Amino acid sequence: MEQSIPQNHHLSGKKIIIAGAGMAGLSFAIAMYKQWPAISTAPPPTLICYERDTTQDIIGREGYSLSLRSDPPGGIQALQRLGILDTMVEASIKNAMEKDGGFCVWDKNWNEIIKLRARVPPSLPVGSLRIARKNLRSVMVKSAMAAGLEIHWGIACVSVTQAQGDGSGGLTVSLSSGTKETCDMLIAADGASSKLRAQLRPSDTLQFQHIVCMGGTAVYPPGESPPSPVDRNWGLMPLNEKHSAMFFSPVGPNTALWSLSFRSDTPVEVQKAPVSDGVAMAVLKKAQDHSPSLPALFHELVNRTDKESIMVFNARDKQAFAHNASTIGAFAPHVVFLGDANHAVTPFAGNGANMALCDGWDIAEQLLKSASLEEAVKKYDDIVVPRASKVIRQSHIAIAIGHSQGWRLYLAMLFLKIVKLTLLRYYVR
Repeated sequence: MEQSIPQNHHLSGKKIIIAGAGMAGLSFAIAMYKQWPAISTAPPPTLICYERDTTQDIIGREGYSLSLRSDPPGGIQALQRLGILDTMVEASIKNAMEKDGGFCVWDKNWNEIIKLRARVPPSLPVGSLRIARKNLRSVMVKSAMAAGLEIHWGIACVSVTQAQGDGSGGLTVSLSSGTKETCDMLIAADGASSKLRAQLRPSDTLQFQHIVCMGGTAVYPPGESPPSPVDRNWGLMPLNEKHSAMFFSPVGPNTALWSLSFRSDTPVEVQKAPVSDGVAMAVLKKAQDHSPSLPALFHELVNRTDKESIMVFNARDKQAFAHNASTIGAFAPHVVFLGDANHAVTPFAGNGANMALCDGWDIAEQLLKSASLEEAVKKYDDIVVPRASKVIRQSHIAIAIGHSQGWRLYLAMLFLKIVKLTLLRYYVR
């Protein structure tokens, strides 16, 4: 006997505003549209998204790639549930897929200290993929809009107030355009520097992890790929001097990213692409002078760097928080933070995108399956807070390992090899 689908649902006819068309916000929207028909025959909630960037801004600045993985928290599984995994595979970096690409830790002669390639779980077509962030986001934007999401580009959500004082939960969201919108629920997915978090949780700021990063994208002529191993592999190269490390990864068919990171007692001024010629030259010179003993390939990548892709930033993160009266006051449970707005991570986590994808699916699933908003948000928090705490803890270990030197680096490499043995159920070798 077929199970009947209930007609009523506590979200039916409600209006939900999504602050931010990043991975977390888009994942939430796609998940809501995908799951609703199996939950209720009543009219679904109205979803409206406001994104501070224009589409041109997004394409112009996202010159790096990301790893999506099937090991916990399971970004690949989230893509499959969202119904966009096959499209994402097509948009991924083919060399990394077809030439057994994986995460590596190299010494300065490009010898692999370890290499991890994801196993393919029985229920999935791939175990992992490497994809340019702009391609990932493009696929998600198209999927969300095709499902019915209304996105307003170039408009940010800057603050939220309670629309009524009777405890009904109505919200008024102020926009950067000068207008205001009312809604029943606000999904705050506006990134690590969230304006909404700054308003509701002003003391919950990003914490500097005493690492400064600088880098850019090397561009080769059309039809020419970056040389091995950065044409297909990505990973970390501890330099064993000056408490510094390099990171390399493919970005596209003819592009590869390099990044130099080093310990610093104080944060530096952030430089976002595109930077001035003066800043670009200073960054390139510092990279070239940092370690003359680096192999020729590094200097080749630096020499081929597109100056408009250069960036300088501080590695910062923050812990996740639960949504209740003690954390966001009377706005709980009608305001929910997703992705970096809740739990920002440094690039050394290697899991920010995976968590964002899972956050979107998880909050949508709990909202649709739970009997009330309060119950749904509590279940979401029970999933997200420990997950994010574990990832941030792992990222701090990665920072310590990558920026060690001398005997500490030797012990760190030994630790990595031991840890690798515990991950065999997720990785091939």
